[in-house]
Amino acid sequence: MGSLDPFRERLTRLKEVDHDRERLMEDLLTKVEELEGKCAATESDLRHSGELVKLYDTRQADTKAELDRLLIERDSNKFVAVLIDGDCMNFRDELVKKGEGGGQEAAGLLRVAVMEHVRVQNPDLHNTEVLVRTYANLEGLSKAYVDSKILEAATEFASFVRGFNVSHAFCDYVDAGKGKECSDEKLRAFLKHYLADIHCKYIVFGGSGDNGYARLLGPYSHDEAVRKRITMLEGPPFAQELAALKGRFAVASFPGIFRDSKLPTRRVSFSQSITPPSSPAPRVPTYATAVSQSKRPPSAMPSALAQGQDVSFNHGGRMQSRVLKNSKGERIDTFLRPNNNLVAIQKKQKLCNSYQLNGVCAYEAIGNNCNFSHARLTEAQLEAQRSIARQAPCGYGLACEEEKCLFGHHCPFPGCRGIDCKFPTEMHNVSRE
Repeated sequence: MGSLDPFRERLTRLKEVDHDRERLMEDLLTKVEELEGKCAATESDLRHSGELVKLYDTRQADTKAELDRLLIERDSNKFVAVLIDGDCMNFRDELVKKGEGGGQEAAGLLRVAVMEHVRVQNPDLHNTEVLVRTYANLEGLSKAYVDSKILEAATEFASFVRGFNVSHAFCDYVDAGKGKECSDEKLRAFLKHYLADIHCKYIVFGGSGDNGYARLLGPYSHDEAVRKRITMLEGPPFAQELAALKGRFAVASFPGIFRDSKLPTRRVSFSQSITPPSSPAPRVPTYATAVSQSKRPPSAMPSALAQGQDVSFNHGGRMQSRVLKNSKGERIDTFLRPNNNLVAIQKKQKLCNSYQLNGVCAYEAIGNNCNFSHARLTEAQLEAQRSIARQAPCGYGLACEEEKCLFGHHCPFPGCRGIDCKFPTEMHNVSRE
């Protein structure tokens, strides 16, 4: 018999092959199980991602719906705010004289004029409500109308205000109080409030005769987004500092509604003695600048000499002042040499011009408290205050004969050419010959 060794070798090789096959099968199964695990994890991730996408889509739809609702709510409550300083922006005399009917007419005309102006500035602002808030010292303003002979009695102006208030639910003519700054403070607060209100789309601001508003509007003049929301309304010519800003804001005027000048001035006549009179001054310069009379110690009374006026003495020892005039007979002011630092400081202070410069305070003459300082000033401070007072034009201009007039009779601003100046053209380049 032959040897069996070759068969044994072949069997051994077959067993090795079978073993390798079994290992291969086991490795393949392990790999398959691993891939199945990864597939399951990926499938789970995809399922969760799909759920997140659906949740995101749902929330996005809800957010958009809420945003649309808020936009509709905002636009449905949008309005234009009209802020008027009634102390320096007066309605036309013919409207005020009509009493309650004139007040209703004034409010209606103002609402229409504002709506037309705003449509031009921003055509998108259609169907927008107009809210009007006018603030003034009603007692003082009533007296000014009576003193100026525009009205016969203060009750007539009260009737006009009543008509203005009943004309529309959003029209208010409000008594701000007797203090000079009361109306100013109201308008400042409401301007800031409305600029922050998303429902307020536009603001028409009327206070053209008050330089103080330049410091309110000035900071906004460099913010384009805010500037586009404000119109400066002109009645009387813009005060000097406001005139410098009007190129940066939209400007409007409603000549059929507001006066183009302040109320006529009634001046106080004083005794010509150096010592101030003991009796009250008979009249007030204006309701805004005069409200009471008080006596000043003789040592503090500014003499005509201190004012630099041309003076002479009669035999009785009394001083007689003469207003200075040029060769044309036009009133001119004496030269002043104020300390510019004092001028800057005192402009920010509330000093009573009537008391400081003429020795009596017209506010107290009609029984009201003066809200301005009667603190004693040095000669240098008086010179500075006199310079400040002259920066307001006299209502009688070059024809003024009031010897103790506090106001300016020709433009005091060096280099001014009369463009956008509160002093009229004829009060520029006045000859001093």
